[in-house]
Amino acid sequence: MAEKEKAAQPSSFEEAYALLDEYTRRMSAQDIALEESIELYERSARLIDFCQKCIERAELRIETLESEKNKGSAEEKVNE
Repeated sequence: MAEKEKAAQPSSFEEAYALLDEYTRRMSAQDIALEESIELYERSARLIDFCQKCIERAELRIETLESEKNKGSAEEKVNE
């Protein structure tokens, strides 16, 4: 594996997801060495954690927006 690839950190959910897709395809190949497969598995686990954190942050943002929207709607009804 290239040193650059080892050090690469995803900058977005989409980038991490694309890397996961690539690693999955490479691990599914019949001619992959065991050590490379294990290394890709470890990287995939880190990418999954990264993606999960991105999803959790997105869910929190949506919940906050929904809460603010509902609060605004409740205030409008009181003012009517």
